Amino acid sequence: MTKEEIIAYAANTYQSKPEYLWERDPQSAVLRHTDNGKWYAALLHVSGKKLGLPTDAQVDILNVKCDPDTIALMTAEPGFSMAWHMNKKHWITILLNGMADDTVTLRMLDRSYEITKKR
Repeated sequence: MTKEEIIAYAANTYQSKPEYLWERDPQSAVLRHTDNGKWYAALLHVSGKKLGLPTDAQVDILNVKCDPDTIALMTAEPGFSMAWHMNKKHWITILLNGMADDTVTLRMLDRSYEITKKR
């Protein structure tokens, strides 16, 4: 799954558009609810070294919110890791390099949307 596919899915499913908040990092964005403004995903462009990968090359990642039990299970799967630059108890990082299963990635994005929606 690519960053562009995530953005298209969010636009079609949740009518969300990416917000590019960081001048120093114009390739990274957040997806937020249109009603309450809460983030449900962050699409980040970071050095592989920051994720423990054996490369300095930039990689795209998706951070989504999920429950702690899911984080414990999913970080054992290829393409998933503890959240980079987010609360590690409630967020998880998904590498957008083809390692993580696309169906699981979208299911986790959907769950993050549900967790963060207005109650």
